[in-house]
Amino acid sequence: MTRAEEVDAQLEAIYARIPDINCKGLCQDACGPITGGHRELIRLKRAGVTLLPVLAQVEALATGDYTCPALVDGRCSTYAVRPSVCRIWGAAEDLRCPFGCAPADGHLLTADEAHALIQAATKAGTPLASTIFTNRKET
Repeated sequence: MTRAEEVDAQLEAIYARIPDINCKGLCQDACGPITGGHRELIRLKRAGVTLLPVLAQVEALATGDYTCPALVDGRCSTYAVRPSVCRIWGAAEDLRCPFGCAPADGHLLTADEAHALIQAATKAGTPLASTIFTNRKET
């Protein structure tokens, strides 16, 4: 198994812990700005989508001129490889879908659970040089 396949398997295990919300595809106006971990961004790029840096996304959003580049005809063109932040939408208490998409069993992730899953996905496959800064303790 290659390193990329190992990291993809780690990501899939993390994603499996996020409840499925049976998306109705009505929330495209809420798409973005987004980011993801190193491997998540590579997967998006291989699917044909390159995200702007987050600051550029936020600046575009502030002017009303931002649409997630993965949206095609109002649907996510990279749904199978979307990053954890997109998967958490509608599945967490503090990221409820305004259109009623929710886990079938009604169990929403707590904010702490959602944050831990996003953090785990972000760290999966992160190059060593980046982990020096992301793993340091806050003072």
